[in-house]
Amino acid sequence: MWEALKTDVHAVWLFLSNLYMVFSHLYWLLILFMLCILMCGVLLSIFDQKSLGKSIYLAFITALTIGYGDVTPHTHRAKVVSIAVGLIGLVVTGVVVAAAIKAAESTIEEIEMRPLLEDMEQESEGYITERSSER
Repeated sequence: MWEALKTDVHAVWLFLSNLYMVFSHLYWLLILFMLCILMCGVLLSIFDQKSLGKSIYLAFITALTIGYGDVTPHTHRAKVVSIAVGLIGLVVTGVVVAAAIKAAESTIEEIEMRPLLEDMEQESEGYITERSSER
């Protein structure tokens, strides 16, 4: 039982480290996404004459594809900005999901390769021991 738990914990740790490595490459994209959403929130505030807080809230809820419906755009320009925010959110959501899938694939590949690598290490150690005893 403990061995299975140890293996599971190792797999989770490996996945999280792979996820961190993948997201470290997307750092600037995520920062750009946040700035874009904030700017769209400011535009929504200007176009719809709403408070900045409500407009930024609307932008983030729309970008994250949640869409509660408690705050909605009313003017045509604000609706266009909301559509743009939704499209940006869809693209970024796709990128985040793809990054998580890449991390999962890397984790599975590393877990499957581990026994093969251990076998190769044992064989090479045996070969080195044989070669050193021949001298």
